[in-house]
Amino acid sequence: MERKRVDVSHHSAKDNNEETSKPCAWCNNTGEVSNIITGTKKTCDVCGGTGHNVFSGIVKVCAMCKGSGAKGKKLMGARIKCPICKGKGYNEIS
Repeated sequence: MERKRVDVSHHSAKDNNEETSKPCAWCNNTGEVSNIITGTKKTCDVCGGTGHNVFSGIVKVCAMCKGSGAKGKKLMGARIKCPICKGKGYNEIS
């Protein structure tokens, strides 16, 4: 049986300077969120109004909120941010 050497260096998860951009789950990639009481729109505080979040490592969908960015129950009709991903919908793996 012949053995082959495989170079796995190109299989590394992320290069040090590489970034990943994912759509913001909290504002649905719009950069704005509506006030549930007044109906006015404001800049999304999760993504800063860009509509996406930038990660510097490996990312996966948040296991708690399943990528929605929100906790299951609503408080007086308003969504509650997921305590794990903080509304981003994704988590960075170290």
